[in-house]
Amino acid sequence: MNTSWILRHAANLLFHINGDLSARVTQVLHGYSPRLDVYSIDETFVDLSGFGERMEAHAARMRQAVRTQVGIPTCVGIAPTKTLAKLANYAAKKNPIFGGVCNLMNPQVRDYVMDRIPIGEIWGVGPATEAKLIAQGVRTAAALRDLPMALSRKIGTVVLERLVAELRGIACIDFEDVPPQRKGMAVTRSSARP
Repeated sequence: MNTSWILRHAANLLFHINGDLSARVTQVLHGYSPRLDVYSIDETFVDLSGFGERMEAHAARMRQAVRTQVGIPTCVGIAPTKTLAKLANYAAKKNPIFGGVCNLMNPQVRDYVMDRIPIGEIWGVGPATEAKLIAQGVRTAAALRDLPMALSRKIGTVVLERLVAELRGIACIDFEDVPPQRKGMAVTRSSARP
């Protein structure tokens, strides 16, 4: 594959853990890629650019290392965009044929997976947008990918348009573009007079 054509590959790992385990998983992952985007306590994007055809084997070793060194199971989704990586992770988790690692760099595998994932499972599609899309006859990730860009913007603004582009393999969400999830929230009170 031409590296200039594919800017980067994201692997999405999903794991259910607490903060201490999350730090240990991150430490293990740093041994497999110099560039990580810790999206949440149980989810990390890993840059796999430069691995070419060895990407899937590398991801399997990374997954096994987390299992061995930290003791928790993970799933890995590989794709050219973050949105597709999350879909691949969903497929890796739900379908045993992938053995915990789903690689959507292969167009046939990508089509197979996208034809089977309902739009409500796509990162960034909330209930209101899902209802609008279903009203348009869009029920799967593949159908959303094939939605005309102008219609996607009309239904869900530029956010849905970017999501459609991501489903088409065009990276719109870079590692730095995803805001960290809120860690906590506080409500405070103050008195009107000292």
